[in-house]
Amino acid sequence: MKWKHNELAHDLAQHLQNSTDRVVWEDMQLGPAGSPRPDVYTIPKSYTKFCPIAYECKISVSDFRSDITKGKWSSYLKYSSGVIFAVPKGLITKDDVSKGCGLIVRSENVWRMVKGPTLLPLQDLPREAWLKLVIDGVDRSIREYNTNRFYQNDVHDKIAKEYGEQLAIALANRDTAQRHLEQKTDNLKQKNKELDLVRAIEDAREEKEYLLKLRTELCEQLGLKPNSHQYAIQTALRNKLNLLNSDENYLRSQHVVGNLLRDMEQQVKSLKEVAAPLFEIKQGDLA
Repeated sequence: MKWKHNELAHDLAQHLQNSTDRVVWEDMQLGPAGSPRPDVYTIPKSYTKFCPIAYECKISVSDFRSDITKGKWSSYLKYSSGVIFAVPKGLITKDDVSKGCGLIVRSENVWRMVKGPTLLPLQDLPREAWLKLVIDGVDRSIREYNTNRFYQNDVHDKIAKEYGEQLAIALANRDTAQRHLEQKTDNLKQKNKELDLVRAIEDAREEKEYLLKLRTELCEQLGLKPNSHQYAIQTALRNKLNLLNSDENYLRSQHVVGNLLRDMEQQVKSLKEVAAPLFEIKQGDLA
């Protein structure tokens, strides 16, 4: 059987739901936009054994090698105790997976664990991961999916019995198309969020470049090297401000002294005008 990626992931989720005592999620992003999104994610139903596992499904060797080269799987370790690759039988061997990772293989009829992962201690999940699991995870858990599926099958059987199989199939196809449309809409919304994040990163990068340019110009004005430490820039600015303050004090003092000199000149002039008559000698007094 030639597996498609989503089919393989869903089949694995069904297997884990039926064969383990774990809460199972499909395609669950573990936080805000840009956070890791394992194909299948599980948490044990236990208060004492907290051991989340992330599964990465691969249906081609090239995709697997790309993941190994980029180390995408390692980003899951912030949210899980171990990472397991899930592949169709014959795609890769246990020697191909990275050290510490596990391998589970889908044969013709069953899943088989070929290599267990090295489990690392994980005390808790980041706050944003718990919020994501609560806000968005309920609808993505495989148990919720199974419940909805059971309800849909029950409705299908009732419609088929009452109105005929063709009408039941037509309505089921309509419901399937609607779910696909909703899923695509959600995917588009998610991509828009990711684009907004990319734009924000680009804006931040441009802002950083602008600030670096201003910093370089400031260093040139202060007579410093462009890559001078922040402390050196602060010290140079402080010295410049002190000089400016000194210049202002000098100008202020010069202004005060000038005013005093002008006042003194005016007072001397007034004194001369008052004292001049006292020193005048009349001609009659000399006779």
